[in-house]
Amino acid sequence: MVQLIVGKKGKGKTKQLLDKVNGAIKAAEGNIVYLDKSSKHMYELNNKVRLIDVSVYPIKNADEFVGFVCGIISQDHDLEQVYLDSFLTTAKLEGKDVTGTLEQLNAVGEKFNVKFVVSMSLDKEEIPESLQELQEQLTEADAPYVFTSRSSLPIWERNDPETYQWFSETYELDQTFPYYEEEFQFYRKI
Repeated sequence: MVQLIVGKKGKGKTKQLLDKVNGAIKAAEGNIVYLDKSSKHMYELNNKVRLIDVSVYPIKNADEFVGFVCGIISQDHDLEQVYLDSFLTTAKLEGKDVTGTLEQLNAVGEKFNVKFVVSMSLDKEEIPESLQELQEQLTEADAPYVFTSRSSLPIWERNDPETYQWFSETYELDQTFPYYEEEFQFYRKI
């Protein structure tokens, strides 16, 4: 699965991504990797998150970037989430169509059960039509049950209110489970 965080440069996407990854580590059963164009955010990440500075590797194009990500997955069978900040820069896609690369990441994620959260500097109006279709497919995937942490819902509502509204209309809370200092919720499709 690929989740997108889009917006113009300077609109707080990195902050959203950092909040999301640091929140996710509490509930993670496997490993989490954060790919960025530098190690600038090292001290803002939970120490259980592995930060990889992509700029130190000789990646020349998007295909090599996907290969790089596959290499990370192949070396960590417990990997469950990959966060990609500055995606257009790290994946060598500035000024190019991102659809094919995101479709590749989605296929890799489904095959190896890894969730990708991607941040990129694009306005919603700049998102290619084919990418909007991909995002709709991911949003409208047929999942009869959803399990999430209670603390992630307000973040989702703030960052993607349209999808959150769809979720609220499509799923109903079935059960709540306390676990350490977090509360998890099990939703069933209506």
